[in-house]
Amino acid sequence: MVGLCGVVSPSVDKDELGGIKIVNSNPSRLVHSDIFQKFRVGARIGIPDLSEDEWYKVSGEWYEKLEGCEQQTIHYHEFLRAHWSSLRGMLLARGLVPVPLERAEDYDRHTQLQADLFIYFNGDIYPFGDSFSAYLPSPLKEEDLVYQLNVAKSFYDMRKIEVIDRAETLLQRIGELGVDVAIVGRDLSNYWMANPNLARQKGIVFDKYFGESLRGKEIEFLDSLPVDSFISNRRSKLERTLTLLRGERLTERNPHLVGSWSVDPLKGYFGMFFNGDSGQVRRILSGEQSPNISGTIEDCLGSAVFEGRIIDGRFLFSKSYNSGFFGGGGGPIRDYIHHSGSVKISPGLFESSGSFRSAHKGGRFFITSDPNIGLVKLGLKYDENNKPSQPEYE
Repeated sequence: MVGLCGVVSPSVDKDELGGIKIVNSNPSRLVHSDIFQKFRVGARIGIPDLSEDEWYKVSGEWYEKLEGCEQQTIHYHEFLRAHWSSLRGMLLARGLVPVPLERAEDYDRHTQLQADLFIYFNGDIYPFGDSFSAYLPSPLKEEDLVYQLNVAKSFYDMRKIEVIDRAETLLQRIGELGVDVAIVGRDLSNYWMANPNLARQKGIVFDKYFGESLRGKEIEFLDSLPVDSFISNRRSKLERTLTLLRGERLTERNPHLVGSWSVDPLKGYFGMFFNGDSGQVRRILSGEQSPNISGTIEDCLGSAVFEGRIIDGRFLFSKSYNSGFFGGGGGPIRDYIHHSGSVKISPGLFESSGSFRSAHKGGRFFITSDPNIGLVKLGLKYDENNKPSQPEYE
């Protein structure tokens, strides 16, 4: 049996003078909690840290490869190290045994990807965020989109190390090193608790789940943490994006239509699946008047349902995401999103482009029945069918 402690991970922000500060970094709050007071002397506490020898090695390589990069990026790992070092010292002072769970080779792979990306983003990759559409020139050329998709692949390979590979490694290390309690970030702990079979496959059972909860800007310690499905679903978005980058479908089924609501196909990609038999689907794709159309939509956010119709040469439909996906989060995207586009039919091909709007925001979309369109062509077709003056959904 292992106790699992989820903590609000420290992050970097700017102070009033534009300098760098680390926020959410107060490990004493954790160590002085009632539940930590009850641990026996000598209890082994796993923390997301490296040994001193490993840290010396990866730190040297970090500075060597990233010399000249943005200050807040290159120094962030030092801030993070200081946080976990402080926690390690507090655990030792209470007679507990801190056990490093991280591996140097993961840091090395991550550092190399960061070094590769810095040449594209002038020393700071994090403004890249979840979309590269701001980096695309206008008018858009195929080579521009190919280039940015290659950059995106490196970015998401780095995110895979941070989120997916690291989760696998830490879980394996928890089992191998025989810790009594594992302390990890809330996103990771929440994912493990929402998917308990992952731990069981490693011979681990988390019998207690406790730690920090963020309420606005205030952090409180709870003896029993709830499992937040919205946090655990953030990983699903990353996994789906990686699936698209591998050239694979989001589901086992082939979609009837493929579309995008952004010139960045990783941001805007979606697949549409019609309800009904093959005859009904053929009539829809031929552009016939169809008063009752329904089905599902899969994109990088998750699953949605839609209802609509084809009338007078226009495809009208409204979609809404499954409420369980957001688990209380999601903001404006929880609304119904209404689409209206003109239908263009050519031999063996259905296309529609137009606008969409929710109660809060709107933008443009493009849809096609071309099963071999691929991400690059999808982005180009979106750009071709939508004028620069027509805003994307943001």
